[in-house]
Amino acid sequence: MSPADAPSSERVLYSGFRFHHHQPGSGYDAVVGEPRDYVCGDSLPLARHPDRSTLRHLNFLLTDLVTLARGLGYDTVHYFYPENTAYLSPWLLRLAGKRIVYTLHLAECEWLEAVPSPFMRLKQLSLRSAHAIAVLSRQQEERYRRAFRDKLVAFVPHGFGFDDALEPPLDTFVARRRERRLVVVGQNYRDLDLLERIIQTRGERAVRFELAGMDAPTRQRFAHDPSVRCHAWLDPAAYDALLRSAFAMVLPLTFATANNALLEAYEAYLPVLASRIPGITDYAVDGDRSLFESAEEFWSKYDALARLSAPEFRRECARLREAARAQFSWTNVREQLRRLYAGECEGVRPAAPDSAVRANSGS
Repeated sequence: MSPADAPSSERVLYSGFRFHHHQPGSGYDAVVGEPRDYVCGDSLPLARHPDRSTLRHLNFLLTDLVTLARGLGYDTVHYFYPENTAYLSPWLLRLAGKRIVYTLHLAECEWLEAVPSPFMRLKQLSLRSAHAIAVLSRQQEERYRRAFRDKLVAFVPHGFGFDDALEPPLDTFVARRRERRLVVVGQNYRDLDLLERIIQTRGERAVRFELAGMDAPTRQRFAHDPSVRCHAWLDPAAYDALLRSAFAMVLPLTFATANNALLEAYEAYLPVLASRIPGITDYAVDGDRSLFESAEEFWSKYDALARLSAPEFRRECARLREAARAQFSWTNVREQLRRLYAGECEGVRPAAPDSAVRANSGS
C-alpha cells in the first residue's frame, strides 16, 4: 500500500500505554477514541512495575504481541509509543495489508543513527514498515522526510486536556507576583549549566526557584543555594498546586520541545520562559517574547513579565492559556491524526527522490 493510497475512512487500532509519571491530561493515550479500539499495555500483566524496569519492558513486549493478534481485524494500526512497544508486529501487520502509523517521541538520533541497544536497533528496523509518521516538531518533520522519502511525514503537535475551569481570581495573581516562585520541571534534555548561570545571576531579585522532577545528584547540585527549593517527588495534586502558585515556569533546554511541561503550565494559567531552540517554537504560544538563549536574556524576559501589574498579569496568563487550548487540545490533535490516517495532511506527501531539501542537524 503506498502512502497516497490511504482510504478516506478506516478502522484504526491504537497500540500503547500510559507513562506512570504523566499528569492528568498530558499522556498521549488521549488520542484514543474508543477504548475497544485500543491495545492498552496498562491493562496487561506486569503493567504496575516502574516504566524502566525489566518487568515493565516485558509488558511492552506483551503489548506488541497483543497488537499483532488484534491488528489483523483493523485497517490501520497506530503505534503512539513505538519507542517502547513496536518490536515485531509492525512488519507482520504491514505484510498482512495493514496501514502502519507511528508517532515518534525520542530525539532523531535515537531513530536514525547507530545505537548500542539491540532492542532499539530492532525498533529502528520496524520504523521502516510505517506508511505514515507523525512527529512532534517541524524540525523533526524536515529531517524524517529526508530520511524516509517514501512515507507520509507530518508534524502533528502533542496535545493536552485543557479543562473548562473558571479563571482564577485576581487575588491568585497578586499572590503569585508577591511570592515570585519560578518552577523548573524535569531533567531529560535540561540545560543544567544554563540553569546554574541563571540562578547565580539573579542579583537582588527576590525570587525562589522550585525544582521538581529531578534526581538526587541534580538536586544536590542546586540545594546549597538559598534561593532554591528542591522537591524529591510530588504527587499530581501537589505538582498542580505548585504550578498554580508559581509566577512562571522556566525551561532551560538543550533539546526537545518539553511539550508536556509547557502545556501543563499553560493549563495552570502559568507563563513559560524557555530556551530558544528548534521545537519549542512550535509550542510556545507567546513567540519570541518568552524565549531566551542566555542568563542575561532570561532575566530581561523575566523583568518584562515582572513589570506587569496584577490585572495585566492575569490577562496575560489567560491569553496564553486560551491560545494554547485553541492549538493543542486533544480534539484538534485527533482531527489532525485522522487526516494523516487518510493521507489528507497538507504538505506531507512523500518527497520526490531528486528534491532538494535543506539538511538539518537535528538534536
